[in-house]
Amino acid sequence: LGDLTDDGRLKTVLSAFGGDLGESIDEGSFAMQAAVLGHVIEGCYYPTGGPIEFVRGLIPTIRSVDGDVLVKARVDEILVEDGVATGVRLGNGDEIRSKKGVVSDAGMGCTLLNLL
Repeated sequence: LGDLTDDGRLKTVLSAFGGDLGESIDEGSFAMQAAVLGHVIEGCYYPTGGPIEFVRGLIPTIRSVDGDVLVKARVDEILVEDGVATGVRLGNGDEIRSKKGVVSDAGMGCTLLNLL
């Protein structure tokens, strides 16, 4: 934002939703920023118990189909064969294979540019 303005207050307003995008404000698409702003204009909601409740709700569903959830596990690469995500390579070199797909929580930019 330094290329656009020197006004600190304006930078704060323009970057207010950066954390909601999952990537830095200069990397986020206009469509994604507009969707987040639209959500805020219509009214924001906060889950009882905090955002961790989304995770707590998803984990049983993932495990019910023999999936697994890894926490604090560095992923260096999403493994792809014939255009299909087939697993991940962890930072320690271990590979975990999947029969049903891979879900990335690293953000769209990081997933597409760094992990694939």
